[in-house]
Amino acid sequence: KHLISSRARALRLRLSMLHSLSIARAMPGQHVQGGPSSVLCSSGIVSKPPAGASLHVHHGACRLAGTISIKVSMCLFGIRLARRGHQVARGRANLAHVVLSVGGQELSLTMPTGRGACEPNQHDVVSLGDLRISSVGLGTISWSASNEESERALCDLAASAADACMLVDTAERYGTELGPPFDRWPFGRAGRCEEILGIALRGSKKPAVATKFTPTPWRNSRSDVVAACKASCQRLGVNQIDLYQIHHPDIVQPLKSFGLAWPRDSELWEGLADCVELGLARNIGVCNYGPTLLNLACDALKLRKVPLASNQINFSLLYRRQGVMPTIEACKARGVTVLAYWPLAMGLLSGSSNLSAPGRRGEELKRYLTGGGAIPPGGVQPLLDVLHDVASRRGRTCSQVALNWIMCRGAVPIPGACRLERLGEYVGALGWRLTDAEADELEAAAESLPFDFEGAGFRFSSAKFVGYGVERWYLD
Repeated sequence: KHLISSRARALRLRLSMLHSLSIARAMPGQHVQGGPSSVLCSSGIVSKPPAGASLHVHHGACRLAGTISIKVSMCLFGIRLARRGHQVARGRANLAHVVLSVGGQELSLTMPTGRGACEPNQHDVVSLGDLRISSVGLGTISWSASNEESERALCDLAASAADACMLVDTAERYGTELGPPFDRWPFGRAGRCEEILGIALRGSKKPAVATKFTPTPWRNSRSDVVAACKASCQRLGVNQIDLYQIHHPDIVQPLKSFGLAWPRDSELWEGLADCVELGLARNIGVCNYGPTLLNLACDALKLRKVPLASNQINFSLLYRRQGVMPTIEACKARGVTVLAYWPLAMGLLSGSSNLSAPGRRGEELKRYLTGGGAIPPGGVQPLLDVLHDVASRRGRTCSQVALNWIMCRGAVPIPGACRLERLGEYVGALGWRLTDAEADELEAAAESLPFDFEGAGFRFSSAKFVGYGVERWYLD
């Protein structure tokens, strides 16, 4: 809750002289009152501000001043300054934007209020069961911590997202760079990401955390769901999980080719209801369910008087076919919130031509960008051209426009991020909406592509690598 804190990490802005500092409250995208220095940059990001800068933010008569050299850490719900040599007064902040004015050039940071005072932007929140969360969440599938420094960075990221009332989405299988199925020895250990989140969220007042149970042929009973939920609670350091989900339908059936398959999805739903009744889960959800399975789950849970809160699916401008839109309509009809993973299609919709994904996944993503194999020449470029055009007209980034399109279509995007500045960019998707014409323009460009993005490497939304082969399913 302190404006001045010893925890200054992640995005660091070195200023040789701080002339004046005061605090302001503002909604994302709005101008802060206080003269020419309050004009906000659309991206909300400062990467390399020059020395000798003047930092101005406004909050009534509150004013902090000093002539010092400092570090600034952007943490979305507050600004943390590390004292270096001179004393600076402590204060409490309700902060949405910090504007850095340097010789007539205005730069800005996007930051809501102080840690522990989790109050979401009232103009851009959604209901998820009995939760009220930000319209943009944070995904953690790519999180991995090989040393103490990287673990601290992820802890800061998670704490910032939680303080911003974002839903932080993880799973018992997350915790290595490659992700499932490489989350076991010798590649890593299951539950590692939950452990990192548990450390990060100890000081947060109202974190919204979602995690998942992964069914396997030897682990698909209702008691297995309850036992796994208890283990996740322990790793997260909580008594109750805000949203507990089934990671995918019970599709891992090794003997299916011999005509022997015993999917136990109904058992999994009973296990979810048990978790709610035992107080282990506040809300429950599913992932990768199409309309048929969704309705069956809703009907089964209704008998237990436990509502289904969410359905998490692959949804982006590059994945709208294969039953996605009917699934969204089915969720709407049943009062189920849609969470959209891969909303930026693993970075393809970020507008960057230099994706850093490792190995096979990186190679396949490059083919989507430029063409090759089953992807026609030019790849996703026709869509990116329109995305860049809309982003330029709106003064936004491609990522912000792509996320905002999903919000316009009634879903909550859960983009992944491993760096604080990336999370800051995602926050810039809040507080505004594309026009209907702009949304239709983007959809028309997406519809012109003769392919969808189902995933890359060993990660697919319609298939799962399970050791003996690949199991496939589609929402429709």
